[in-house]
Amino acid sequence: GTGGSASTRDGFDKMRQAGAAARQMLIAAAAQKLGIAAADLETANGSILHKASGKSLTYGAVAATAAIMAPPADIRLKDKADWKLLGKPQKRIDMLAKVTGAPIFGIDVTLPDLLYGTVKMSPRFWAKPVKADFSKAEKMPGVIKIVPIDTNYGHGFGIIAENTWAAFKAAEAIDTEWADPEYPLDSVGISEALKRALGTKGSVMRDDGDVNTAFADAPREKIVEADYAVPYLAHATMEPMNATARLKDGVLDIWCGNQAPTLVRQLCANAVGIEQDNVNVHTTFMGGGFGRRVEVDYALCAALMAKETAGRPIKVIWTREE
Repeated sequence: GTGGSASTRDGFDKMRQAGAAARQMLIAAAAQKLGIAAADLETANGSILHKASGKSLTYGAVAATAAIMAPPADIRLKDKADWKLLGKPQKRIDMLAKVTGAPIFGIDVTLPDLLYGTVKMSPRFWAKPVKADFSKAEKMPGVIKIVPIDTNYGHGFGIIAENTWAAFKAAEAIDTEWADPEYPLDSVGISEALKRALGTKGSVMRDDGDVNTAFADAPREKIVEADYAVPYLAHATMEPMNATARLKDGVLDIWCGNQAPTLVRQLCANAVGIEQDNVNVHTTFMGGGFGRRVEVDYALCAALMAKETAGRPIKVIWTREE
């Protein structure tokens, strides 16, 4: 998973260590195959070289052998002076596809025998529908089925149809009354609730020294007090939330842009009642993430709706309003 703009900070050392370990294992495998000491070999452009004899092997030629070796206990990272890519400008390999409108995003996914869908979910977290009238929606052309959706994110309905427009119009036609939520509905109310909660059951991460005494004894002019607050902000992505799912012969395939494919796999497996080994997550490009796609509600909805399509794939696209 990646989020909080932390992928480089979180992964930089880990990825260098993984790459260095793999490189040492490839060299060890080549040394074994060539009968040459590993210390006398070096790597360049996808090959392991022995300069003295001119012998070389590609990574591919020794990859299978390297894969079954124990990773090295002592990982030797490349010196900064020897970096070829890090710290230097690189061309974006995804730019051509993006500026020419290539079908690389989740919303572009197409499959044979594809159905389409959308959702009408509770406008507030966890609010349940008190009543819902499907009579108008179910009679609309192209509408196949309306199914309940219940997840840890919220409650609502999935509309399965022959095309996206039919699904959208049917969602509009469902007359729903939602239960009142048990919490404030705006930033000001939520901030007040959080302040009240901090006064009664806040958790302390650190407690160094005697803070109360230090502040009581400090000269007033040395004390600076400030309160900081930010409002709730919409993670408004350019590409609407979407996922395509197919549940067939006990295997779930799901196509979507996401920030945590492992989480998609785990939660969707739980939702449809199968083992994680039977879930394949096909991660596409994202038309914006911003943390919104680290949540997996859109994938869960598609997976649950795929349970109702008798093995046919379904592409579920949310309206912008939703």
